[in-house]
Amino acid sequence: MHYWVKKTEGWITGLRLVVLSIRQREDLERILSNLPDNNRYVMEYLVEEVLSQQPLAIQEYLLATSILNRFCAPLCDVVCASSTSSELREIQGEEFIEWIEIGNLFVVSLDDEHHWVRFHHLFQELLQRLLKRKFSPETIDAL
Repeated sequence: MHYWVKKTEGWITGLRLVVLSIRQREDLERILSNLPDNNRYVMEYLVEEVLSQQPLAIQEYLLATSILNRFCAPLCDVVCASSTSSELREIQGEEFIEWIEIGNLFVVSLDDEHHWVRFHHLFQELLQRLLKRKFSPETIDAL
């Protein structure tokens, strides 16, 4: 169980993810100790329950900012300014950060003022995988 708490950074959703991963399985201890980093149930949950529920422009903004290990509103503005999506360019970094914090979209505040934030690692990994599927290497490099 320690592995799972560490992997999910202690968030309560980790419990739900464990339940989804072990549903209809018998050897709980073995499963928990061997749970792979790219567990299919974890990724399905994140895609179905979180990402797909967001407006398209927010989904694209999430993908674009997934290249950053930490970010603030001005940095988000710079990264997304080069996008070809007019909807993406219309979202301001402050608006985006407020959206993901209010929506509890797997972010960790890095300071008391909530100026700098980062994605939870599992969510960032998912976003980066989707980014690579959706965009060419040249488009990602431009970000």
